[in-house]
Amino acid sequence: SEDNDRFIWFQLLIDILIKIPHNHQTLDEMLDECEKYETRNEYIQTKEIISRLRENYQFNEALQYYIADTLLCRLFNRALHTENVDFLFVFRFFLADVYNQLQHLYTKQFLNDTTNSGNCLDLFHGQPITITEFDIIKHNVDRLISINVSLSTTIDYHLACIFAGFDDQHKSPDKVSVVFQIEIDDTRHLLKRPFASLKEISKIKDEKEVLFSIGTVFRIKNVENVFDNDKNWYVQLKLVNDNHENELTDLRNELEREFCDNCNICNFGGALITMGEYNKAERYFLMILEHATKDQLTTPTAYTYLGIIYDNNGDYSKVLEYNQQALQLYKKLNETHDHREDIEVAYTHIGSNYHRMDNKQLALAYYNKAAEIQKLRWRISYTFNQIALIHQDNGDYKQVL
Repeated sequence: SEDNDRFIWFQLLIDILIKIPHNHQTLDEMLDECEKYETRNEYIQTKEIISRLRENYQFNEALQYYIADTLLCRLFNRALHTENVDFLFVFRFFLADVYNQLQHLYTKQFLNDTTNSGNCLDLFHGQPITITEFDIIKHNVDRLISINVSLSTTIDYHLACIFAGFDDQHKSPDKVSVVFQIEIDDTRHLLKRPFASLKEISKIKDEKEVLFSIGTVFRIKNVENVFDNDKNWYVQLKLVNDNHENELTDLRNELEREFCDNCNICNFGGALITMGEYNKAERYFLMILEHATKDQLTTPTAYTYLGIIYDNNGDYSKVLEYNQQALQLYKKLNETHDHREDIEVAYTHIGSNYHRMDNKQLALAYYNKAAEIQKLRWRISYTFNQIALIHQDNGDYKQVL
């Protein structure tokens, strides 16, 4: 279904962003975006905070920045709530650091703790939510739900009730108070989306906070009214094992193999194209070209993907322009590393461009160039088939044979 597709693709985008290689330039991009927002909204008091982050940011302290109520945290959560792809990409550095620190703490607290018996664990999260959001939960019992932010929980049920606003006599008419109980069957398994106690880094010890990774998947087990009050509700969730109890695992694993193995910065845009998000993919690859240099493999790859985007739009002259640029860069890179496979693919793309533009002579020329260096049988078969189609169009049936 459409909901399942959206669910899986958001999970995949998070996985790609976590695995994309990062560097100090990535941090600068994120903080530059914070500065732009701060300037637009006149948050003068945050200038000093951004400056300190630029000078002193530590990757292993990302959770400390996240749980603090800072502009960085607010913008990051806004990108997650709205699933703003452009923003998420800018914050990929922070997303990966938060995930990696949670993974470190989970390993330390549960996997490597010899006193951990792996017993069941119950956690609670309380918050007011809109009636619209609650109806989605209520009508999807026994189905999966993914939380698009790092979910903060506590072992204290009564504290969760306070956060939910169970005793609030002045609730907003369009909201209900909900306490979520999260059941964890076993804490000894390696998880794709780890969780951890923040007791050793949190300034508020009494909260006994446990934080779940962005994109953690739960199953909705039960929804019930509390004290016969239609404004107070109790929802039971169960943490879903990534490889068990999850009917979407096979499809997700297949997509991960395609986009996450040997992950690079272009995989994110490739996933957007597969999702049909051509406008977002175009903005993404143009953004890559702003930062990449001509001698990076990323640049011709981005040009190739832009060719695919414009091909979908039917702008064949633009497709040709990008594929020609990709070809020239692959040839230059081939002087130091073997890029013959990329070159023959570019020849094939350009041949297809000319074929669609009804320039059969140039189409044949580029298909023949591709055929001269191709090694994979299926590619050779495709190229010869295209050559045969052009000869057929020309009425040259001997060449077709």
